[in-house]
Amino acid sequence: MVSNQLDIVMAQWAKLGIWFGSETACNSPDLENLLLDTAKLVPSNARLFYTCVSWLSQYGNLVEANRLKSLTEKRLATEHQPALAAILALAVKHGAPDDLLIVAETCHPSKTIRPLFDVHQQSKTLSGIAKTNACEECLKWNLWVQDQPPKLDVLRPMTWIIEQNPSFQARMKG
Repeated sequence: MVSNQLDIVMAQWAKLGIWFGSETACNSPDLENLLLDTAKLVPSNARLFYTCVSWLSQYGNLVEANRLKSLTEKRLATEHQPALAAILALAVKHGAPDDLLIVAETCHPSKTIRPLFDVHQQSKTLSGIAKTNACEECLKWNLWVQDQPPKLDVLRPMTWIIEQNPSFQARMKG
């Protein structure tokens, strides 16, 4: 089931300009709900985490922060909130608008300090590496995640995103 959900989420991100080498969704995704779905899935896929951070670092101005905050409070289970907060905090660090932090600030940290990614949780060695390399932004959410520079080479330009998703034109801000 996770694999099917992951395929759907990756296809939606592909529609928004991330080159995953996967199928592209036919319809424009609901960006704020896509971020919630992404937060649920990133523990099983570090690549999804880092490409989402990269996309937000460049195109975070397309996110309706107040809507995302409301959806997070109403629909994102507490167990998935630290992942969303980590995504948003690193995205802001790398250039996304600061208003995304209003969403992160509504999130609850993990109940226990731990690696975010399942693969790190399954290995004592990888868990130790994750702990050693954990960045300050993610430690705030009790997650061991290494900061990485945005992967700009996997992002299509804004013109392509708007061409594929004309409704996003109305979201363009400053």
